[in-house]
Amino acid sequence: MNVRQTNGALLWGDLAIVETNDDALIIRREYDGDVIHCIFNFGDKEIAMPKINSLGEILFAANGANQNTIPALGALIIK
Repeated sequence: MNVRQTNGALLWGDLAIVETNDDALIIRREYDGDVIHCIFNFGDKEIAMPKINSLGEILFAANGANQNTIPALGALIIK
């Protein structure tokens, strides 16, 4: 299943940068009341899951990311 093709927030939603630093990027996409958070770890070390308002259903996880940690070069998309 292609997560982006099945989610309006990822296709058409407004984009806001929630947090950025040397290793991590968190963006928020919102469309028609649907809110998605995308967390990316571009670093070479695992990072703790950042505090964000919603920790709901995981739509996509890369490189073993979960609701607690994002590994090096990992990503998580949460609805």
